[in-house]
Amino acid sequence: MEKWKEIPLSKEEEEGITVESEEICGEETFQHTLAGSLWTDSSYNSRAFTSTMIGAWKLRNPVETQQLSKNLFLFRFSTRRDLESVLRNGPWSFDRNILVLARVSGEEQSSELNMHYGVFWFRVYQLPLMLRSESMAKKLGGILGVFEEMDMKEANRNGRFLRIKVTIDLKLPLKRGIVIRFKDKNLRVHFKYERLPTFCFICGRLGHQLKDCEVTGELNEDGFDDIEEQDLLYGQWLRASPLPTVNDDFKKKDTSSSSCSRSLFNNSSGQSRCESRGKEKEGEGEVEQTKTDAAMNNTGGQVNNINPTIGEGNTLEIEEVAFSLGAVDISKAEKIKGDIQKGPTVKKKKWTRR
Repeated sequence: MEKWKEIPLSKEEEEGITVESEEICGEETFQHTLAGSLWTDSSYNSRAFTSTMIGAWKLRNPVETQQLSKNLFLFRFSTRRDLESVLRNGPWSFDRNILVLARVSGEEQSSELNMHYGVFWFRVYQLPLMLRSESMAKKLGGILGVFEEMDMKEANRNGRFLRIKVTIDLKLPLKRGIVIRFKDKNLRVHFKYERLPTFCFICGRLGHQLKDCEVTGELNEDGFDDIEEQDLLYGQWLRASPLPTVNDDFKKKDTSSSSCSRSLFNNSSGQSRCESRGKEKEGEGEVEQTKTDAAMNNTGGQVNNINPTIGEGNTLEIEEVAFSLGAVDISKAEKIKGDIQKGPTVKKKKWTRR
């Protein structure tokens, strides 16, 4: 207990003051605000903590932070949507310690905030398919804490486990499993927790490791070596593996799609369209070069310096288009060709092949 709570107050101090309505801040000020506390007794860098958490949330809008005490912060979000996104995508942790988040109304004192409740997704293994109903999920969630929701995805509901979201009291040890009596049978199911932060393998509570546990306070450094992992009541097996984020079938379809870049790594005789198109263009270039060489041979290695946009090849193309459309007078094109040939003479240059 803090020292100021133990000090007796005088009569005048006990009388106090009465709050008037105009002295109250608007409730909308705290609609987008969360209180946050790191569930650990160890010291940490508060600036690194706040900047790391804001970066991990990946919000488009800015987030304002205010430190109320040594291990209590306020996070004011720009929109309600950002606040709900942070709560929905938890739990969050910093330095392997869970971040406890709670809504605030502005009426509470900082000491009255219940910052010892955390939200977790946990999985129930070995549960019969017939018992994977929402009613059973609520009963199992009530054993761990307060039921929030059930994962209704068919892959998780009728797969290896049943996935349930609950709010648990961080002061209590983790639940490892339970026995279910079903049709004259005692079925033993076990639990695993997603994103489980640092916890003790002896007492099963979050926020400290085995060496910091009060149960092992009398042991020295060498005493921990004598503790066998199989003798512990808790262990790494309580941590659930991450859920798959990308469908394997979708990956196969994506990688099997045709692309020009595949030919860069394919040494087989088959060639992509990009290669064939490139060779076609190279062939066209060789044909044009052959025509130019033939023209140079016919004129003694000299070429008239005329407009390169109109020539015999282009005239043939004009005639073909005009024939197909039937709306162009080919004689005009021939007249243009004749005018060009009768144009002013230009001093011929001698070309030398290198």
